[in-house]
This record gives sequence, C-alpha cells and structure tokens, in this order.
Amino acid sequence: MNPQIFIAISLFVIILMFLSVARGKVKRFNLVLIWLVPVLFLSVTSDAFLQFPAPAPAMQVAIALATIVGGCAGFGIGLLRGKSMRFGVDARGVFYRNSYASVAFYAAVILIKLSVQLFFVGMPFASLLSLSLLAVSCGSIFGRRIFITYKALQLAK
Repeated sequence: MNPQIFIAISLFVIILMFLSVARGKVKRFNLVLIWLVPVLFLSVTSDAFLQFPAPAPAMQVAIALATIVGGCAGFGIGLLRGKSMRFGVDARGVFYRNSYASVAFYAAVILIKLSVQLFFVGMPFASLLSLSLLAVSCGSIFGRRIFITYKALQLAK
C-alpha cells in the first residue's frame, strides 16, 4: 500500500476512534459478533505466514519466531488496551467503551508499522518485520477481545 494512502486511512481511523471516545459511544457485548473480526484477521495472518517465501530452513525458523514473538507482543498490547476500557452493566446487558489509552496503543502500533514501511523498504528483513507487525496486530485484536469477553462474562454474573 502506498504510504500516503496508509497515512490518510490511519489518521481517519484514529480520528474516528478519538471522536467515538469523546462522545462516550457505548458498544453492547455480543459474544458471537465480537469474535467475527479476530477470526477473519487470523485467517489473513495465517495466509500471509503460509505464503511467505522461505528458501532456507534457518529462514523458516526466523519467520516462525518473528510471528510468534509478534503475536505474543500483540497479545500483551491487546490485554493492555482491553484493561484501559470502561465496562458497565445496565438493564439491556453489558456494555463497554474505548478509552483514550486504547486509542493511543492503537496509534502506536500504526506508527511503528508506518515507520517500517517508510524506512526499511527494499531491505532483506523488511518482509520479515512486516509479517511480525501483522502478527502484532492479530495478537492485539485477540488480546483485547479475550479481555472484553472475560470482563463481560464476569459482569454478567
């Protein structure tokens, strides 16, 4: 993707997230719908991992390690994003709101990915780093959704 387009889309998404937090927009917990995006994103990440060209066994190990480390780091970021959210219960069920800290974590991941796209283009490890960042994003989505699910089920009792 062209870096200018990526910057424009990223800024648009971050501004929308910020405005959503500022307005106090509430999201209702739905166990089925909350897991739809993570499953789709996992399929994209898995496909990128399987399609990654790896001529040597040592490179295959490096790819697997980069994906695992990226996924674990992303999972931790996702848990932090989930922990920074606000939860509540009313007559209609459990709801949650994003927080400014959650938006800041998301913006940081986008900034790191953009830096890789701009500064490491054409270098041999750029694709490996890009795959690792994709795993960070996937792990972040799963970590956040796991925390939301845990907290919502805890509050629903």
